[in-house]
Amino acid sequence: MLAFYFDYDVRSAIAEGLRNRRVEVLMASEDGRLKADDENLLPRATELDRVLVTHDTRFHRIAKRWRGAGRDFSGILFATQDQSESGQVVEYLTSIAHALSSADMRNRLEFVQELAKSLTTSRPNCQSNL
Repeated sequence: MLAFYFDYDVRSAIAEGLRNRRVEVLMASEDGRLKADDENLLPRATELDRVLVTHDTRFHRIAKRWRGAGRDFSGILFATQDQSESGQVVEYLTSIAHALSSADMRNRLEFVQELAKSLTTSRPNCQSNL
């Protein structure tokens, strides 16, 4: 099962919803990295073998640089910021956590909603083109 590392901008209600479903979540703020530079969050998530969950599309650029340099990372999931969709995000992340392994997410960038919906039809095993 996947474990997640939440960027500081992801709502704590989503983390609590996942924890209630026994999904491992560590928030950057709980890890002493509140408002840490984005450049420091991806290495930390990778060190802990956790998929980074964020709203921040700047991570797309960071991941592109890492790929270009041949650096591996633990994966990045982009979630919606719409508070009215928090419950749905919890459901999507729960499905993803149970369906995929750390190896499945390695070096991937995915949108939470799209990846979760694709899991209902087949298990993805190729790298995203994001």
